[in-house]
Amino acid sequence: MPYLYIRLSWNLDDGLKCVKNKENRTVQVPFPQLITALKELAETNPFNEGADGYVFYATIADKPIEGKSLLKELRDVLQKIGLSAEESKKYTFHGRRHFYVKYMKNKIDNEMLQRQVGHKTLSMLEHYADHRAYNETLLVDTAVAETFGGFINNTTITFNTKKIHDYIKVAYKGA
Repeated sequence: MPYLYIRLSWNLDDGLKCVKNKENRTVQVPFPQLITALKELAETNPFNEGADGYVFYATIADKPIEGKSLLKELRDVLQKIGLSAEESKKYTFHGRRHFYVKYMKNKIDNEMLQRQVGHKTLSMLEHYADHRAYNETLLVDTAVAETFGGFINNTTITFNTKKIHDYIKVAYKGA
């Protein structure tokens, strides 16, 4: 089963730092074609940083692309598929986390879901950190595939690296 390993976070104020709850985690991704596409995109990183480099990189070494650039692209795509400019402003990448949680909440138990998205209170962390169901991986994979599989199954995922590179050049012009 493919996983994303989450160990670091980035923001403009602090740069590269530990994740918010200071605990690394793995996130199951039952769509191997998505993992393959992300790996292929990472391999186009012009700074040859390998697995330690950014998947969504900037034109400057050791820096990811700014979130506002990706958000602009998301909203442009939403408008191309028919949303108004005003309606597209309601969508953010962080909002997708809320979407995920909302639709997964009744599919897997709360503790599994909390581990997937990294939402933990201290009491939950102490109570559940070392207790995992023996079939957690299968339950999460099945629930995610059932819920979101119609969006991605049997789909080839590719990133237009030329468009990404062109966009980065425009977004960071003069940087």
